[in-house]
Amino acid sequence: MRKIKWKYINWMLFFLCIASFTAHLILYPKFPDQVPVHWGIDGEVDRYSSKTSVLFLAAVPLFICILFYLIPMIDPRRKNYRYHTKAYHVCLSLTVLLLIVFNWVSSLIALGYQFDISQIIVFGIGILFVGLGNYMPQIRPNYYFGVRTPWAIENPWVWKKTQRMGGILFMIMGVTLLPFSFLPDSILFAVLMGMLFGSMGLVYLYSYLMFLKAQKMGYFSQNDIQSEETEEPEHHLDDKKRSEER
Repeated sequence: MRKIKWKYINWMLFFLCIASFTAHLILYPKFPDQVPVHWGIDGEVDRYSSKTSVLFLAAVPLFICILFYLIPMIDPRRKNYRYHTKAYHVCLSLTVLLLIVFNWVSSLIALGYQFDISQIIVFGIGILFVGLGNYMPQIRPNYYFGVRTPWAIENPWVWKKTQRMGGILFMIMGVTLLPFSFLPDSILFAVLMGMLFGSMGLVYLYSYLMFLKAQKMGYFSQNDIQSEETEEPEHHLDDKKRSEER
């Protein structure tokens, strides 16, 4: 099977972001002075802003694209990114593409076109969750990507279990949201919030229970074992020094 060259896909995403922003610059004179920037749970616009916000929102996908590129460079566990390259770049691609779509839907509504933005956003989030959930078990320990509970970061075995459970929950949420996106907006919002908070609570509880199991079974990270073996409390070192002097 031919290996995917993510470097070229990343450049394509980058130029797509620039093209989207450039198109907004060209269309900028056509936007009204006040444009919708927020919709309530009933699907109606409840906040407007000046049309300069159009350019700000059009720049968000480009900012996210650059941020995703920089994160592996500043993460103390940057070496682990080579092991979940596909998962990371799938997440990057889906996130940037969906942001561009959401941005254009919002812009077209401002120009007078009619769309149900709530349904489009929830459907897009469903696609993102399915894609991310499918690759989440591949994610190795790091500080920026994946389900980062305190117990998962503390222990590699707990991390692996947490990502696996997170992947299952993300897949369930994504598959459920796809057909649910056509529900009335008020019900849709309640379903989305219920699933998000419910899944978050479940994965945190599961991660904590796995951490307790890891302690009971003696599953510790190699770094913790080494630090326990090499580091001694200061008062012990002082006692050793005194005994040697005697």
